[in-house]
Amino acid sequence: MKKALTDREVKALKPQDNRYVISDAVIPGLRLRVMPTGSKIFAFDITIPKTITGTESLRRTHKLGTYPTITLADARRLSNEIAVEVGRGIDRVAEAEKQAADAVIKTKTQKTMSEVIKLYLDSRDKKKRIGELEKLLLVAFADYLETPITEMTDTMVKQISDDRKRNLSDIEVRQMVKATGLRMSNDRADALTDHQLYRIIGRGRGAAPVVSRRILVYSVAIFRFARSERFTEQNVMDGIIPPKKPQTAPQRQLTIKEVRTIWEATTKLAPQWRDLIQLLLLTAARRNEIAKLRTSHVDIEKHMLKIPDTKNGTEHLIPLCDHGLSIVKKYLRDDDGFIFTNTDGQTPVSGFSKVKIRLDDFAGITGWKLHDFRRAFVSLMAEERIPIHVVDRCLNHSATASRVSGAQDSYLLYNFIDERRLALEAWSNLVIHGEKFSAQNVVQLRV
Repeated sequence: MKKALTDREVKALKPQDNRYVISDAVIPGLRLRVMPTGSKIFAFDITIPKTITGTESLRRTHKLGTYPTITLADARRLSNEIAVEVGRGIDRVAEAEKQAADAVIKTKTQKTMSEVIKLYLDSRDKKKRIGELEKLLLVAFADYLETPITEMTDTMVKQISDDRKRNLSDIEVRQMVKATGLRMSNDRADALTDHQLYRIIGRGRGAAPVVSRRILVYSVAIFRFARSERFTEQNVMDGIIPPKKPQTAPQRQLTIKEVRTIWEATTKLAPQWRDLIQLLLLTAARRNEIAKLRTSHVDIEKHMLKIPDTKNGTEHLIPLCDHGLSIVKKYLRDDDGFIFTNTDGQTPVSGFSKVKIRLDDFAGITGWKLHDFRRAFVSLMAEERIPIHVVDRCLNHSATASRVSGAQDSYLLYNFIDERRLALEAWSNLVIHGEKFSAQNVVQLRV
């Protein structure tokens, strides 16, 4: 049925046993459906030409609303708006379907801060110390891990990097201690020392500014990465310049007399700590390389340590002198657990800070770190005329001023293991016996 509808007629229409439809003669395509329940629904039908669809013409039905919420005048106005849009090449239904599909895709592909952090770490060329960096970032961004990257602001990040704006609750401390995997005897916020707080998050009361700077530096890198990967349309950290790296205190240089005094002082420590510190001194290795030694890292036949997990990501081969080998042999295990341990190989030994305090007392020397063994090794071996490129390889340094030319660096596969062994033997003789060493046996690099 088709007729020029009026408000009075629309209001007077009665329901029947079956639905029936009345078309409006004023606006072509406008129809009123009268349902058996008595409800009256306006709908507008219009053809979408193939110039809009790109394929073939489509018949669209737009539900405008229920009378009397939508009046006849409203229905005619809305129908005219839709007709005008189609004349301009707009298909409301197709637009709505596209927006809904885009929303679904956005929901599925939208990355949270936690996901972006992990993807950023996976993308880094330098894989060294990723575990420690991941803990720092995941704990620093703890409040925003499930926040979409698109909703992050520079204010949020700068608040995170501020090392003195947040007081931690006991619950937060416990969560952070758990997240970082640290073992602490007391996890109450008011009982934390500055050093402990630095270890678990690097923000809050007494936190080290260097950690605050690291968070800001990596935040800039993370958001730059997110923008390049199209996880977000804008880099909220664009224009943010992290503070300059703070100047470090003058480095401590141990003399050979001090080194030998420390060596003697190790004999007053508990046996395992005595042997660990002595092995650390004899090898000039990094602390964790020795503290985390496993049986599989030891080659008895070749008198060698093979450390797979190092700071620069390359295997570190460390020739052992006789005394160093005798130390290692005492701790070898049937399984591949940690050899220096208090937990039957499950975890590496811990408690370096307390041991260092005792060692200072026994030696009567303060103001130095275990890492200074490596610095002393470089200086004292240079005095013994050990070639610097050999010293570098003993330390597993990936880049120094002593490196050979680019071509040689690319094609020179010789690892100088014999020269390294002689250098470390010279070092052990100097440390244990105070004996000088002739560098004539150390082969010079031919360039």
